[in-house]
Amino acid sequence: MICKKHFLADGRMILVVVDDELVGKRFEEGDLQIDLSKDFYKGEEVSEAEVVGLFRKAYIIHLVGEKAVELGIKEGYVDRNRVVKIAGVKHAEVLC
Repeated sequence: MICKKHFLADGRMILVVVDDELVGKRFEEGDLQIDLSKDFYKGEEVSEAEVVGLFRKAYIIHLVGEKAVELGIKEGYVDRNRVVKIAGVKHAEVLC
């Protein structure tokens, strides 16, 4: 998974986690779109264990892709019923 940390002025972290194969792509469906080519999504490759550790420190978690979203569900951060699909790609946002 690809992970990028963004920090707000007050030090709180926005954590972005994206399945590796999706970075650099753009998806559209109706009025919805997600552009994973933007710098916001370009981070470093990390292990699942590292992502779980970062979940605990995040203020907002932004997940894109099957693996990323399923990890969020497995760890209890994401409600499966709140997952959105854009052109078949799972997407979830969590305010911790």
